[in-house]
Amino acid sequence: MRVADDVEATSVIETICAMYLMLEERPHRFISDAAFSHQLVRRVRGLSRLNAGEYWDQRVRKSRLVYKDPSPRATKVMAELLEDGFGGVGLFLARLDQRDAEREAAERAALAGALGELQ
Repeated sequence: MRVADDVEATSVIETICAMYLMLEERPHRFISDAAFSHQLVRRVRGLSRLNAGEYWDQRVRKSRLVYKDPSPRATKVMAELLEDGFGGVGLFLARLDQRDAEREAAERAALAGALGELQ
């Protein structure tokens, strides 16, 4: 509710899609599906400053921002809602991005082959 009241829906959708693109391009960044789900929730909640707290760091003499994580159970519920609602779209966009990259690589290879034949 805090994110919905404080952040535009397009920002949330873009963040979720970006997370799925990262998952497809660099799967080694997430050690498990649960780790991805946890980071997905953290990134979406991080869009709103209402999910953060501040404390005074005496050592550096300035205020520090700290994002508060919900309980593991609440994180799991939020992740399920986000993944059910936007996971399909995120995976579809990741596949489109991968297909475009493969098409560009094939075009570059064809161009390189054609230039090699000219020599």
